[in-house]
Amino acid sequence: MQSRPGYRRRIDPAHIAYLNLTTKDERIAHVTSPKAYASPEQYRAALFAMPAGTDIERRDRARMALLLLTGMRDAAAVSLKLKHISIERGHVFQDPREVNTKFSKAIKTFFFPIADDVVAIVNDWVSLLTTQRLFSPDDPLFPKTLVEPGTQRSFAAVGLSREHWADASPVRAIFKAAFARIGLPYFRPHTVRDTLTHLAYQRKLSPEQLKAWSQNMGHNSVLTTLQGYGHVFGGTTGRNSCRAVPVCA
Repeated sequence: MQSRPGYRRRIDPAHIAYLNLTTKDERIAHVTSPKAYASPEQYRAALFAMPAGTDIERRDRARMALLLLTGMRDAAAVSLKLKHISIERGHVFQDPREVNTKFSKAIKTFFFPIADDVVAIVNDWVSLLTTQRLFSPDDPLFPKTLVEPGTQRSFAAVGLSREHWADASPVRAIFKAAFARIGLPYFRPHTVRDTLTHLAYQRKLSPEQLKAWSQNMGHNSVLTTLQGYGHVFGGTTGRNSCRAVPVCA
């Protein structure tokens, strides 16, 4: 305003400076609390404690397994179709024309080297949909629950529909229940990227391998991965140290 005609004599620069934050206040304003996330071992414990007796339970477990294998966002996972996954290649193509990716970015993701038993959960789920439920390539990979009127004038879940979920809120509910089942706090689905970054640290990857790991998460720069995910808690010595474990007891 000071540079505009008629304002120069009416505005004191000292008044404007008074409204600016001090350097100390600016630093405090930019402080963020470290994100809590599950270690790979905690994630596996929650995953394999999940029931798998019904189609709905198998779907929920397969969804959680796929997020660990790919690190994809929950919004993208709920919009996947069967044709977007290849069990034979261990690959998921997040096609932005049909999949809800961030910034409509096309992402080719190969399964991270987790374990064959996690891959088997997803493989069994895809096999169930294609061979027993006769889903087509354009049907959802994780269909919404089919709800119909039940007894006593109430609605009940009776199986799977052939529609996508409208949003990712059911994924968050799945994660909350899975971790609560083994006595752990709720870890948001997006923190699986922190879990995978922590796993990369555990494996002591070379710079080239770490770059490939980052690109597989859909990041153009490895700095996006290193600066945004897998925060290392505490130091490596001392009685109260977490010794780089992401969730301290």
